[in-house]
Amino acid sequence: MNAVTSQVIGLDPRAFATAFPFHLVIAADGNVIQSGSVLGRLIPELAECGPFGESFAVIRPAIEPEFGALVARCEALFMLRARAVPAMMLKGQMLLLDGEQAMAFLGSPWATDLVDLEGLDITLRDFALHDPIADYLFLLQTQNTALADARRLADELAQLNRELESRVQERTRDLAAAQTQLVEASRRAGMAEIASNVLHNIGNVLNSVNCSTGQLERHIRVSAAAEVARLAELFHQHQHDLTDFLSQGERPRQVAEFLCALADRLGRRERDMAGELAYLSRHIEHLKAIVAVQQSHARGAAVIEQVAVADVIETAFQFTRAGPDSEAIGVAIECQCTVVEPVSMDRHRVLQVLINLVKNAYQAVKFAPVPDKRITVRAFESDPGRLSISVADNGVGISAENVIRIFEHGFTTRPDGHGFGLHASANAAAEMGGRLHCRSDGVGRGAEFILDIPISRALQTAA
Repeated sequence: MNAVTSQVIGLDPRAFATAFPFHLVIAADGNVIQSGSVLGRLIPELAECGPFGESFAVIRPAIEPEFGALVARCEALFMLRARAVPAMMLKGQMLLLDGEQAMAFLGSPWATDLVDLEGLDITLRDFALHDPIADYLFLLQTQNTALADARRLADELAQLNRELESRVQERTRDLAAAQTQLVEASRRAGMAEIASNVLHNIGNVLNSVNCSTGQLERHIRVSAAAEVARLAELFHQHQHDLTDFLSQGERPRQVAEFLCALADRLGRRERDMAGELAYLSRHIEHLKAIVAVQQSHARGAAVIEQVAVADVIETAFQFTRAGPDSEAIGVAIECQCTVVEPVSMDRHRVLQVLINLVKNAYQAVKFAPVPDKRITVRAFESDPGRLSISVADNGVGISAENVIRIFEHGFTTRPDGHGFGLHASANAAAEMGGRLHCRSDGVGRGAEFILDIPISRALQTAA
């Protein structure tokens, strides 16, 4: 890169090559005089400063790879194909430099899946930190890893028995399909923020899934097989005189008591496992609903249904039981719902908001040095056709400066927080035609979050 070009860009050639690892600089004579660090590694002949047209074909716009033609269409979106690496397509824009004496191509490889990078000798580390393609591919890689972990967990649970295997595999397929739809919806939307918010909501549900699977694993580890095996061995040893053996002394009563106790234990375990499977089913259904809400958002429509407000609040507390529950940390839960009749609203969007608010309330009271930890949820019609749901706690509170920023994307006051949940909740409230706002008297004095949305008594579909 010549001195004038460096002055226009504001970077020396080495810094420019690092910031744009796939860039090109083309002189007025049509020769390539500068290339990015990664592009130069993939196409070594670029170091010879040969003609641009010998190294690249211009796919879009449909023009000849000549300097004059590039200048004439410099405002267009360019797609270049490397002749030495036909599988690699570069997407970017042209930038005139040095009074039209040179032109820079700023772009990166066009990829919509990690598979597209295979065979190109390119990894995510080769992309610039500011490149949105790298952000998308990294998100895709993270989701694929999470999906692989979920499938591995499902396979382990499938070994319990045939019935459990069938049901868990079915739910795992639902989860895989939901994750695939989520990736596709996020790709079409083209916004990493949307994908992050949805993944945050899925993470809340997966916490509950992990809790249920943990309960199932504990039930399996505590097995009565050893006791049954000892009784069977005892019967086997006395198979020739079993009648006499069982008729002696207290043995008939002891064997009967043992079998009754064993049947009772197995019955309780079967009921507990059935309950956990029911929880798993509800969690998977909510995961599918989260994806459906995202898809309806892309279509500009919402799924409206008639629900009981108290049931939605109860479900939100059930979904947050994977965290510290009220008994474990001594939290008093108070629910006041004056909306008795079913109302029409977007159930799953409201549920996502409440899950985030209840989870945050648990965290706030968990770390607060107060003896009477308390969470209060109130639901009431603030105005005709308007539903308000308040989630208040007497936890750590929020400072005045943080109340102003509390709904910003990426803002969090917790060391382990991500800043996605409240931002996504505020967006969800706005999408429903309502709002989410926060009140706090300061640090150490608790906080209150109020969701205010429109409702109706008749079932309808919002456009």
